Amino acid sequence: GMSEARVIEEVDANDPIVAGDHIHNNIYNPHEQKVFVIKGDFDLYSREELRRFVEDAGGRVDKQISSQTHYLVAGSNADAALEQASLIGVTIMSERQLLDFVRRQDTYQFTQGMHFVLAGEFTEIDPGRVREFVDINGGVVQGAVDKDTDVVIAGENAVEAITKARAMGAIIMNQQQFVHMMGQREVE
Repeated sequence: GMSEARVIEEVDANDPIVAGDHIHNNIYNPHEQKVFVIKGDFDLYSREELRRFVEDAGGRVDKQISSQTHYLVAGSNADAALEQASLIGVTIMSERQLLDFVRRQDTYQFTQGMHFVLAGEFTEIDPGRVREFVDINGGVVQGAVDKDTDVVIAGENAVEAITKARAMGAIIMNQQQFVHMMGQREVE
């Protein structure tokens, strides 16, 4: 899920908008706790795991939809909840959208000696650039995910590596997140 934002005006000429700035949208605002309701059956995670992801990211999970609810995370067999959510104007998101959302709030601290694995096909960035960036910053690129892996950079079709990385407790980044991190490092 890619979304594009266009800057229409800059209010403060002394504080220009630069690449890497977080632009607030209706999902992400660090000053307000978002309330989620999770209903239905999911492919990748259990409802309990999804609840934990939301709470780890600073959100709150309620059992039932109310006027306080910001998001309904709807799996299959959630028809009644979907109907209720659309009646009161609650934003509906899929499991994948939720995962993108909770990951977006992660900040990555790149430290010396971290072990990286590049998994899948890279469509948005050249894997050679990724390796070069890891090298320059004192990281190590590994061939496969193992107990030493700290970060998996996941391209397309990297499901196996992602599953393994998750079991090992490694950080999983997608291509956009890595590009964003590179941008932040290169500015510093």
